[in-house]
Amino acid sequence: MFTRSELEIKTITELKDLCRRYGLKPTGNGGYKTSWIITLMAFPQIGLAQLRQGRGLKSPGFSAIHLG
Repeated sequence: MFTRSELEIKTITELKDLCRRYGLKPTGNGGYKTSWIITLMAFPQIGLAQLRQGRGLKSPGFSAIHLG
């Protein structure tokens, strides 16, 4: 989703806004950029793991993506 260098140049406010968009909370103290960056970097892996386990995110069915 994002590289570490892309996240490092963002402010804490921008990182918080990204996390808010996805419903994520910081890892550790929310006053540090690192807490937000770690959360955002782990998010795609957690989402994929949940998808494989059949919980969390769901893969869209054919009818949802078929443009007719």
